[in-house]
Amino acid sequence: MRLLTYNLDKDSANREAALAVIEQADPDVILFQEASAEWQELLTSKLHGRYPHASFNQPKIGYDGIGMMSKFPIVEERWLDKTGGGWFPGQLLVLETPLGRVQLLNVHLRPPSSDTGNKVVGYLTTGGVRRKEIEGLYGQLRPVGPTVVVGDFNEGDGGSAVEWLKEKHLTDALPEFDRKSSTWQGQYLGMRLTDRPDHVMYSGELRCFEARVIPEIASDHDPVLAVIGLQAEK
Repeated sequence: MRLLTYNLDKDSANREAALAVIEQADPDVILFQEASAEWQELLTSKLHGRYPHASFNQPKIGYDGIGMMSKFPIVEERWLDKTGGGWFPGQLLVLETPLGRVQLLNVHLRPPSSDTGNKVVGYLTTGGVRRKEIEGLYGQLRPVGPTVVVGDFNEGDGGSAVEWLKEKHLTDALPEFDRKSSTWQGQYLGMRLTDRPDHVMYSGELRCFEARVIPEIASDHDPVLAVIGLQAEK
């Protein structure tokens, strides 16, 4: 299963470039964040033929837009309210795939920003919020079966939410193949910043055959592609 996570940037000025990235990567399943109403209209109109199974929420501000498009049928779906101090909802899906039924949790965790927009304070204080947030979202999953938690975690490989999922025996796909490439680039107070906030984390029933960052120009995030299969029986 070729899976892509992509924070689109609700204010993107080059949306055709994002569509080209998706076409070239040819994922089976795409999990989106910052899927504004305008993005959703464009995606469904341009990609419906390739991805007949799609589901999006109704965003209020654009940053809270979240959704998915898939070549595989949706068996179950639930929208999860924001929790633990987070700002955005989550999306819980069960898909019928060539691997059998796979459970997917699509997340957009709390950005490193204070309630007043101070990013320095937010960077120092929101790690615990993201951990509580992922605890609340993960607690609503089925207790068994192949599971992938994917999306914009707003923290790097050693973040508190990522580490909590590792304690639950989930593996972060990208560091298995690439420990250096950034998935986000931005500016703050004249400084160029980079980070790795986009993650594909999978349970022990699965294994990853490939994971890589796809450079692009449409968003401040570069999408992460992971190729997931079943773990061989011991």
